[in-house]
Amino acid sequence: MCFAAYVNEEHPMIDKLLREALNSGIVNRFLGYQGDSAQVCRQVYALWNTLQHRDFKYSSVSYSSLSSNVVYSQRVRTISDALNSSQINCVDGSVLFASLLRAINIDPVLIRIPGHMFVGFYTDHKHKSMQCLETTMIGDADFDEFFPNEQLDSTLSKVSRAQASRLTFEKSMQYANRKYAQYAQKLRTNSAGFMFLEITKNLRSKIQPIGT
Repeated sequence: MCFAAYVNEEHPMIDKLLREALNSGIVNRFLGYQGDSAQVCRQVYALWNTLQHRDFKYSSVSYSSLSSNVVYSQRVRTISDALNSSQINCVDGSVLFASLLRAINIDPVLIRIPGHMFVGFYTDHKHKSMQCLETTMIGDADFDEFFPNEQLDSTLSKVSRAQASRLTFEKSMQYANRKYAQYAQKLRTNSAGFMFLEITKNLRSKIQPIGT
């Protein structure tokens, strides 16, 4: 559970990012689960769009680094480091996004599979439905690598930044949801090398955020 400590919804930069998201006009306010699932996803997209405007660069993480919670917990960038360097890997991006989700009262899930991590979020307060996001697509990802048959890089070069942001958000959900479905049984049974970590109020009462 050491990854949970890096999810820090109280970090001073989180409020700044939320203000930037509101200034985008995508949503007028953050309602958490007060609306329907479509409204939840729209709030999440506002966060995605805000991070994309910060022009993050993707930095890879080795398979061995993700093989152990203890080993990798020493390599996670703090929110300050990630924002100041504009660099994220799959874990940094997942932790940062989970922090933003917690700040707007949407419950995130950190999902680890062998060699990779992504983030999920529940679209209703009863946790009956979940969507996942591939946070490495926030940055300068090679989309042809994720979707080799769709020529997405070419498509993205021909549309507006707003259109590209929405398309990458939708594609990130498509890709991550597919990955989750592929490994759902192992994730739900806590098989070796897998992690399904819900960052809930109950967990937060036991594990407090660390560092800035």
